[in-house]
Amino acid sequence: MSFEEQTISMHYARAVIRSAAKNGLDTQQLMASAKILPNNIDSKTMRITAAQLDVLVRCYWQMADDELLGMASEPCRYGIFALMAEQAVFQKTLGDVYRYICRFYNLVCPGFSLTLAEQEETASLSMTLTSPAQDADHMLTDLYLLIWHRFPAWLIGTWVPLISVSLAHPEPSHVEEYRLLFPCPAEFKQSVSRIIFPARLLAKPVVQTPDSIQQHLAETPLNWFRRQSYWPRYSRIVLDQLQTPEQLQTTQIEPLAKQLNITSRTLRRKLAEEHTTFQALKQSAQRDLALHLLAKGGLTLNQVAAAVGYSDAASFSRAFKSWTGVSPNRFK
Repeated sequence: MSFEEQTISMHYARAVIRSAAKNGLDTQQLMASAKILPNNIDSKTMRITAAQLDVLVRCYWQMADDELLGMASEPCRYGIFALMAEQAVFQKTLGDVYRYICRFYNLVCPGFSLTLAEQEETASLSMTLTSPAQDADHMLTDLYLLIWHRFPAWLIGTWVPLISVSLAHPEPSHVEEYRLLFPCPAEFKQSVSRIIFPARLLAKPVVQTPDSIQQHLAETPLNWFRRQSYWPRYSRIVLDQLQTPEQLQTTQIEPLAKQLNITSRTLRRKLAEEHTTFQALKQSAQRDLALHLLAKGGLTLNQVAAAVGYSDAASFSRAFKSWTGVSPNRFK
């Protein structure tokens, strides 16, 4: 499945809207800008596209002049991340980037503090909120740990495998989203929130340039949200075979297992070990493609149904409502 078609839990949009209401912003304008229906914001099953969350966060930043989304003890003015990024690209190595990020934000952003710890085998970037109660939905923590992982990795042009991610808050109701955020074990109720990765990567050189950083910033925060899904090995293999409407209609587990030189029984067992099934992955791919096509517009309900592998609009509508809690027409 392509990055553009992945969807994100409504939890994160809800957290932004709650913060906006608390801080006196126009929540109706925010939801309208991201094409989110007010009736859907409290849904436990509805999901949104990366593009919708991008618009919602950008609009909040602009309306409040606060990149911390009103979720910290003090605001951080809109443009601070860009200012940091434009200098981070001149650092020589990943270690230099992390040390620079810590110095920069500890100087200009009193809402949280950052610490880079370097050991022989592992390194960690810790984030401590000055006022954790302000981040009641834990979105600020999730978002910035995501940034501290993905932005430096983009600078060095190399995937940074995480050993684990620690969260100071308790396990939330949207815990399943964490395997999409961080490709590693997530541990909750820890002493500090941090990402842990191999220390050897700190020596990796920065490969991006001042020109490429401008393109990256033009697509921020969308480029963070699009890189949402990191599935285990066999789940990823299955999803890679479900990227197009044709694949959604024709892919079956037996031929796929044969391509992998294993039996379908073995593939089912491997997927079970990854806490999923072939059918669950297929429905996930169908759901995300359907949400993407409906949000994009321009297609009839019958065309969307056919694109995600349903023979008629009625059966697709029933499936869509089971996925999201609302009908496709209601979503549109």
